Amino acid sequence: MYYWHKLLFAVWSYFVRRWCLFSNVEKNAIIFLCICLSQFLGIAFLGIGLWAWNEKGVLSNISSITDLGGFDPVWLFLVVGGVMFILGFAGCIGALRENTFLLKFFSVFLGIIFFLELTAGILAFVFKDWIKDQLYFFINNNIRAYRDDIDLQNLIDFTQEYWQCCGAFGADDWNLNIYFNCTDSNASRERCGVPFSCCTKDPAVIGVPHAAVAVGQYSCWSSHHSHFSDREVFRSCMSAGSSTKGV
Repeated sequence: MYYWHKLLFAVWSYFVRRWCLFSNVEKNAIIFLCICLSQFLGIAFLGIGLWAWNEKGVLSNISSITDLGGFDPVWLFLVVGGVMFILGFAGCIGALRENTFLLKFFSVFLGIIFFLELTAGILAFVFKDWIKDQLYFFINNNIRAYRDDIDLQNLIDFTQEYWQCCGAFGADDWNLNIYFNCTDSNASRERCGVPFSCCTKDPAVIGVPHAAVAVGQYSCWSSHHSHFSDREVFRSCMSAGSSTKGV
């Protein structure tokens, strides 16, 4: 990580030096282009979000928004896209038309966002135990809804594969899902298992988890829930996230 820090510092120093060489007119033009670009990116994010909802049939049945028990990743595109579009529109049009109201709105909106981020960081540090409990509750709710939404499923799989983790506090959290639950009454073929994203990769077969070779398509557990296969990722996702932030 030390070399990454040196590389990032060198890149940042280069751009700062180049920025100081620009005239005020060039600086204003670059800032204006960046603001307008954020507006177009916001429109793109909003378009992707609305397209995803249309593909899932949400736009034809608005009440289905509340049916999903977990988090719908489409909200990220809509919220981020909406904020970027509003900021870009106010800054771009305000600069073009020299509209003081839009420029003041742009400045105040940026200030509010910065203040909210600062406040959230302070509150997260002060109430870190409460935040940890709420995060654990949030992750478990999404584990329960793992099969309910394909976007949520892909987000969970990406997170577990990227951080090489399984569950909020461990693989036992997947007992909360009706398909992976290890009770005798569960008739699912994924019973006593975990998603493939919890499993380590088989070096002999590119792209196929150990579980797909050893036990079944999705499970990297042993046939009984009492002990783990030696090919499973033991680390919890919350500990993986904490270690990543601490690097």
